Amino acid sequence: MASSTSKLAFRIVLAALILLALFYVCRPLYWKISATVHDIRHNKQTDVEHEALKDMLSINPSQDVESEALKEMLFVKLLFV
Repeated sequence: MASSTSKLAFRIVLAALILLALFYVCRPLYWKISATVHDIRHNKQTDVEHEALKDMLSINPSQDVESEALKEMLFVKLLFV
């Protein structure tokens, strides 16, 4: 029969191995989930910005040179954002 000291040492080593395995399995999953959440938030913000630019482009200001230049600049920004 094993002594109580060896049983305790075995349990401690087993617990350490389980924690190590969980660390190596769960850490990449956390990174992936965190990156996915970040991408979703970024895409929502980008969609909101695009909608705002589309709304700004759809306004029908008086047809002067400055408003046409502004409209062109907003359109170019919409294309490259």
